[in-house]
Amino acid sequence: MDAGKHVFCFSDNVTIEDEARLKNLAHEKGLLLMGPDCGTGIANGIPLAFANRIRKGGIGMVGASGTGIQEVSTIIHKLGAGVTNAIGTGGRDLKAAVQGTTFKDAVALLDQDPNVKVIVAISKPPAKEVRDDVVALLRAASKPVVAIFLGEKPAAHEEGSTGHTLWKKLPELPLTC
Repeated sequence: MDAGKHVFCFSDNVTIEDEARLKNLAHEKGLLLMGPDCGTGIANGIPLAFANRIRKGGIGMVGASGTGIQEVSTIIHKLGAGVTNAIGTGGRDLKAAVQGTTFKDAVALLDQDPNVKVIVAISKPPAKEVRDDVVALLRAASKPVVAIFLGEKPAAHEEGSTGHTLWKKLPELPLTC
C-alpha cells in the first residue's frame, strides 16, 4: 500500500485487529485491501487465486464469501453474461471489528466504474451495525444492485420475488436467482 497499490492478501494468518488497521490504512490511501483470507477475485476480467475463468462483462461483484463469488460468477457466465471485476474482501470484513471497510469501498468503486452496469454483493450474514451501513450504501447506489447475505432470512420488504435476495432494482440482464 505504501507503493500506492491495491493488495490481494491470500493468507489468513492476520489478526482481526491488524486487518482492521490495514483496511483503514488502505481506505485512507484510496486503495483496497482484499483479504486477508481472500481466495477469489477477478480484476478487469482476469481471474485471481481460486477464481474461475469467466466471460468479461458488465457485472461488478463484491463478496465476503469467496465460494459465493465463485458460484455466482459461474452462474452468470453460464447464463451468457460476464463479470468485469469481482472484489473479494475476506470473510471477516463485515464483522463489527472491521466494519466492512473493503466491502463498502468496493461497492463505491463499482458504482463509479462506467464498465459496471449491475452490482452483485455477496456475504455471510454481517454484524447488525455493519449490515445497516452496507444496505444503506447498496440502496443509494446509482446502479441496479443484487445482494444476498448467505444464510440470512431478510425482512419481507427486502425480499425479492425469487428468494432471499435484496433487490434495489431488477437488473435487465438474462439472470435468474
